[in-house]
Amino acid sequence: MEKMKVAARKITLGATLGLALGGAYGTGALAEEGSQRDWSYSGFQFAGPERWGDVRAEYGLCKTGQLQTPVNISTASASKAPLPAIEFQYAPTFLRVVNTGHTTQVNVEKGRQIVVGGETYALIQYHFHAPSEEQIDGKSFAMVAHLVHQSASGKLAVVAVLFELGTYNPDLASLWARFPRIVGNEIAFPNVRLDITKILPADRSYYTYEGSLNMPPCTEGVTWFVLKQPLTASAGQIREFTAQHSVNARPVQPLNGRQVRVSQ
Repeated sequence: MEKMKVAARKITLGATLGLALGGAYGTGALAEEGSQRDWSYSGFQFAGPERWGDVRAEYGLCKTGQLQTPVNISTASASKAPLPAIEFQYAPTFLRVVNTGHTTQVNVEKGRQIVVGGETYALIQYHFHAPSEEQIDGKSFAMVAHLVHQSASGKLAVVAVLFELGTYNPDLASLWARFPRIVGNEIAFPNVRLDITKILPADRSYYTYEGSLNMPPCTEGVTWFVLKQPLTASAGQIREFTAQHSVNARPVQPLNGRQVRVSQ
């Protein structure tokens, strides 16, 4: 019975995302704990990024997909366009956090959303990667936050907020102090409120491209918005995160002719 309880408590990023998105891509395809935990970022214990597509048929796009994420964004070749502003309609949310085994993820209350070009996307969760998966002109950043959204029709949109190594970031402190140390179920802190807007830069201009989920099953059709202005995090804050998750970034993928646009 105790083993069953422990197994039930194990939730990973893939499973959580599948459940949170109402089965948009099928929770079975996204689950990866227990006997199904068959991929990793390092490849030491489970299949690393170069082998994701060989693990299971449903992961095939990780190997054969032509619209994969992340990418290197060349500022010289990015196409300037009159893109709509991202309207962030966020509000403070009480802290619900989980160590997925791959990252620290914050699950968000309903009612937080973005509006882009008249389409509304509800914020589901956000999580972190160190170093950043995205590159700008071949440069990785110290860390990135991925804010995952879904429209009423099921389309996914992810906002990426880059962090460069610099001064201490007090707006990360409340979450950093409550990192779950063990992979498991969501931990709620009903007396702790997080203001999500604090991890957004003042300049909301962005790069955008059509990509994929950045982890198995690497499903395509995801719109990515990479905010141009980075925030800072201290070396100590980066060390605290990587002490929990080590390197958790997928290597950049070929553009395969895709156009990256940049807002004016």
